[in-house]
Amino acid sequence: MTITSLGFPRTFLIAAGAALLAGAPCAAMAQSSAPKPAPVAMPAAPPVHYQQVVRQQQVRDQLQKNQVEEQIRQRTSDAARRANANDPAQMQRLDQAEQAQRDLYRARQQDAVDRYWYGTTPRPAPYRATQPPAASRSGG
Repeated sequence: MTITSLGFPRTFLIAAGAALLAGAPCAAMAQSSAPKPAPVAMPAAPPVHYQQVVRQQQVRDQLQKNQVEEQIRQRTSDAARRANANDPAQMQRLDQAEQAQRDLYRARQQDAVDRYWYGTTPRPAPYRATQPPAASRSGG
């Protein structure tokens, strides 16, 4: 099926083609006569900044996770205290366990902050051989 069989007169198609061809040089002249603007370089977010933002969000997420876990632990501890309120020996053990858990919580929080400040993972200690390497012996 051709375009002319759809009922478009051939003269319309010829006129439309001529108008397109006549307008093309005018458009080219309009573009060439106008000064081209200098390309504007949009400052992209440097990878370092992006990495820093990601690390900050990871630290916030870890601190919040630790905080939620601590709140759950405290609720459990409070329930255990209520159940053992009349047993002084058990209360003393609960106090010691709570102190240990608080210390662990603080250590986790500090570790998350330290990982942020000193890099995403802790740096391994450099390898140091305890004995010097054995001298090679040549057989002769």
